[in-house]
Formats: sequence, structure tokens, C-alpha cells
Amino acid sequence: VDQAYGAWWYSCIPVKAIEKNGLPMPFFIRCDDVEFGMRNKPVYMTMNCICVWHASFEGRFRASVDCYQYFRNFFAMIALDDCADEKMFVLRIQRGVRQNLRDMDYQAAEFILDGFEDYLRGPEYLQKLDGAATMIGKGKLNEKLIPVSQMDPKLLRKAGVTEQVLANVNLEFHPSKFMKYWRSIPYDKHYLPDALLRGKPGYVVKNGSCTLEGNSTRCKTLVFLDPTREKGSVRTMDRARFKSIRRREHELMARYRKEGKSVRGAWKDAMPYMTSREFWEKYLGLK
Repeated sequence: VDQAYGAWWYSCIPVKAIEKNGLPMPFFIRCDDVEFGMRNKPVYMTMNCICVWHASFEGRFRASVDCYQYFRNFFAMIALDDCADEKMFVLRIQRGVRQNLRDMDYQAAEFILDGFEDYLRGPEYLQKLDGAATMIGKGKLNEKLIPVSQMDPKLLRKAGVTEQVLANVNLEFHPSKFMKYWRSIPYDKHYLPDALLRGKPGYVVKNGSCTLEGNSTRCKTLVFLDPTREKGSVRTMDRARFKSIRRREHELMARYRKEGKSVRGAWKDAMPYMTSREFWEKYLGLK
């Protein structure tokens, strides 16, 4: 398999690979095994009758991990291993911010920009970062979901969350050509005056960044449901926070256009040290 990699918890890695190509990067926790695989270019041997089962990832989305950690570490991995198109990933950052703002998930949009900014800080920032403390701190900011059974039934009915919606756990989504086009346009309800917004709440069902179903057009109040339809939250429009996030996005993009090339080079130059035994002993406090 071209560009193969494997999860730490289900791979046997020969020590000679570490001796030849170094230790992992201190990403903790997204993309560390991916980057290690990209760098080592392994040939995997799978064995009959040895397999693993674990619960699926539906309903396990955490913005602190899937937005902050992922975007920060994948951007660094592009710099280290040339594994993807950097310009396309920048577009993905912008798209992720826009999609989350449309659904009034301001914290997820903030986390994407946090990851982008910390990448631009360069490798020196990651070398000194306490990964565990960072995870705990950002984890406390994740959106708090509650069981649907504890949510206001009147609000659910007004938003269009019917028993059929709650019973439908099909994760497939087949939007029409019109909806595909409509979602590609950089519109946002935050730009509309109050007179054009609806007083009636709407709802949205998402699996990570993927919208599965819903009706949230021009809604100032939004019922969010995770893909299991068992947990959710109520989101309300915050124009001030929207403007702050958009302003920060523009500032970071301007910084990226100015410093992006030098930052990418700095990550590449730092990789030999950050994957060395010397670094890891210092990083883990073993010296």
C-alpha cells in the first residue's frame, strides 16, 4: 500500500526503523503515527486470524482533538514529509472555519485557528509545549452535550426534531447538485440583518465536520445533534464572536502569506533534532 501507516496500538515496529529514521514527532495526539509512517515508508505484513475490533467513531467528535490537534499537526506533517498539497490544506482550513461558523460552532472554528496559529509559531513552540496540559486545557472548552431526553421537548418540536429524525441513524448523505453548489458559496447568516432572520429555531445533525441533515437556514437558534441522535446542544447566534473569529482568520492568513515559506523551512530543519533521542530525553525529563 502506497504511503502506508499504522496505529501505534496495533503495530510492531522494528527498532532498526527508529535507528535509521528517528523517533516520532511530539505531536500528541493526532498524526504522530501517520507522520512516522510517512517518514519510514513501511511495508506492512498482516497476519491471518489476528485482527482488532473497536467501537466506531460516530459520536466521539472532540473539537479539541479533531480541530486543534489535527489541523496543527497535519500542517506540520506537510512541512516535514511533503505528504500533501499545502495550498489545498489552507483552503481546507478556510472551509472548516466557514462551515463551523455557519452552524454556530464558534469553539470548533476557534480551535482550527488555534492549530493554524500554533503551527505558524514554529517548531520551537512545540518543543516546549506540555502536550498533556494542552489537551486538558482545551478539552475543558469543548462543547458540552447533554442527552436529548434532557433537552426541552417544545424547543425540539419547534426546531423540527421529530421522532423520525431521532430514529434515523443512517450516516449516508446524498445532497442534490443544487445543495452541493449552495454549500460551496461563501455565504453566512451572520451577515444578514435581524429582519431577514427566522425566529423559529432550526436543527442540524453532524458527524464531525460532515452535515448529515437539518434545516438551519436563517436560524438564530440551532439545535445540534450528534450522529447517534442521542446527544445534543442548543446554539445561539453570537455576532460579536463571529466577527472576532473572521478578523482573526484574516490576520492569520496575512501572516501565513508573509511567513509561511520560512515557517515551513524551520519545521523541516528542526525534524532531525525533534526526532532524536537527545530531544526526547530532554522533553520527557529523563535527563
